Amino acid sequence: MRSVLVAMCLVAATAHADDGKAKAKQLYDEGLRHYNLAEYPDAIASWKESYRLSKAPLLLFNLGQAYRLAATAPRR
Repeated sequence: MRSVLVAMCLVAATAHADDGKAKAKQLYDEGLRHYNLAEYPDAIASWKESYRLSKAPLLLFNLGQAYRLAATAPRR
């Protein structure tokens, strides 16, 4: 009985992890669209949330670039 419960918990945790990866990918793509349109604050928000979910180190580079460009971009 205990092994069945452990197996069910592992399946649920794996499904939750897959949902997190999918959400992180969706947020990355959303951030990239904003970045390409020079909407840097929106890109930063999306990529920060994606990083919180995925912990993918390359997102930190993207965030740095977006922050740098946001600081030098003319105000709308």
